[in-house]
Amino acid sequence: MIQEAKYQAVKNYVDHPDRNKLRIAVNFGITLRTVNRWIADYRKFGKSAFIHGNTTLEPECKIATEVRDKIVSMYRGDIYNGSNFAHFTELLAQYEDIHVSEQSVRNILHAAGIYSPKMWRSTKKRLRQEEKQQEKLLTSNENTANISDSADKNKVAPEDGHSLRERCKYFGEMIQMDASSYEWFGGIVSNLHVSIDDCTGRLTGAYFDKEETLFGYYNVLKQILLRYGIPAKFLTDKRTVFEYTRKGEQDVEKDTFTQFSYACKQLGTRSHRNQQAVHIETGKLFTSTPGTRSHRLA
Repeated sequence: MIQEAKYQAVKNYVDHPDRNKLRIAVNFGITLRTVNRWIADYRKFGKSAFIHGNTTLEPECKIATEVRDKIVSMYRGDIYNGSNFAHFTELLAQYEDIHVSEQSVRNILHAAGIYSPKMWRSTKKRLRQEEKQQEKLLTSNENTANISDSADKNKVAPEDGHSLRERCKYFGEMIQMDASSYEWFGGIVSNLHVSIDDCTGRLTGAYFDKEETLFGYYNVLKQILLRYGIPAKFLTDKRTVFEYTRKGEQDVEKDTFTQFSYACKQLGTRSHRNQQAVHIETGKLFTSTPGTRSHRLA
């Protein structure tokens, strides 16, 4: 609002006298004399100096609320109902002593949801489009409310939720390994052994086999070593291919090395187990929806 902008500009100058008046003059396109007058009025009257005298007054030409209600009720009655707005305006002046313009009558009736029976085809088209948009808006609001209710019902308590693990900062800092069982070749179910870099999400190795086997993971490891070198750490699930815990022993120090774990130790890298942290889980990345890598390969 222009009056508020004037007030803020003058107030800032009065509160900080070291500022330049010319900036106010340039911003509002006025002379320094006008700026000085604004400053004097502000110091004398405060913020009220920038409020127009007619701000709280209603226009003299405004049609009274009683007259508006009377026009709507008469058009909805039996006498004038069905007449076009131009004729209705003439009838109001002739028989009801209500002298208003045709456009005023049109605006009053439109505000009440009444439209002329003789309205143009373009107006009918515009009204139909507005009704469709209103219906879409209502439907959208209902869907949003339903989604919000559903989301509230499915909220998980903070103490029951799992915090998301941040990805690594550097390529090769951690490689995720897993296998996906899927009908990759027609009706034949086979397993795709894959490895993905945690930082970039880049596919670093892949190998097909009939089952999820140590041989498949060895081939993936070979691809990683030949193409990129030795990673700092592997993130795997709790399959016995990677590590084996003796029955009844929960101490990590007493875990038994598998061949894969022993190979990692010889290379100077580590194998870390986490069932839920692997991002390349079968149902999530490969076989969840059409368009993912499983469907593209198949």
